[in-house]
Amino acid sequence: MKILIVDDSKAMQAIVKRSLKACGYGGCDMQLASDGVEALAIIKQWHPDIVLSDWYMPKMTGIELLAAVNKAQLDVKIGFVTSETEAVKIQQAKQAGARFVLSKPFTDEALYQAMLPLLDEEDNEASASQDRPELIRLPKVEAIHTIVNAFARKEVLIESVPSGPFHNRWLPCFLAVFVDPAKRVRAVAVVDFAGLAILAASMEGLDDPKLREIVNKKALPKAMMANVNRLFKVLGTNLLDPKTGDFLALQSINFAAKSMPKLEKMFNKPNQERVDVELAVLGYGQGYLTIVCS
Repeated sequence: MKILIVDDSKAMQAIVKRSLKACGYGGCDMQLASDGVEALAIIKQWHPDIVLSDWYMPKMTGIELLAAVNKAQLDVKIGFVTSETEAVKIQQAKQAGARFVLSKPFTDEALYQAMLPLLDEEDNEASASQDRPELIRLPKVEAIHTIVNAFARKEVLIESVPSGPFHNRWLPCFLAVFVDPAKRVRAVAVVDFAGLAILAASMEGLDDPKLREIVNKKALPKAMMANVNRLFKVLGTNLLDPKTGDFLALQSINFAAKSMPKLEKMFNKPNQERVDVELAVLGYGQGYLTIVCS
């Protein structure tokens, strides 16, 4: 996803960019512009998905930029991050097509909530295909507990946790990709490194110092990774396509060192399309696992 930040204040550009990263959009491509004229040129050439614009700027204001985008029929979503609070002007912007008007100063959570409907629109557009398969039936928390502890020498406590947006505290993480017999990706399991280390260490029965060493190095030995791979293969046999009766197969386990737009979108899935759990072993600490329908 491409995001253009438009503000005549370099400090505010930095604040918006930092907030986007805090919201989990650090993996997005970002560009900066200092006024509407510069922004319009970037929009025409770069084609961003979202523009976050100030209102009052030299050369061309934000509302003038919005009018120019509308006149040129450019396909881009524009939201305002501004000190403008006058109700009449805010209504004017929304009537002209602004997706939101966020008042300065703002919190990271406020920016995340303002942008969330825009991301949902992209998801809806992508899923509008007539031949979209049915959602995969995900395992219950109890089933995940049974599968994991069938491999473990030390009991892994698994509890359901509230779902939430992706956050950089998940990084680095591992993505287990599951496919149906037609090789279509139908589900993805995301586990943070602490969670991965807990799974691997529980299968080996490691003591706490050895686990801490693995977590600090952010590197899992190959033999332990192979054990985790076997666990996720079994987990795939509990991911069911209710339409065909087929179970999924593990296609790959990939390492993610930084955030990516697709990763962030997965964490925007509604509760019925995901299962979120905390993994814990006494003396090991805790990690997190989320499984989402793709």
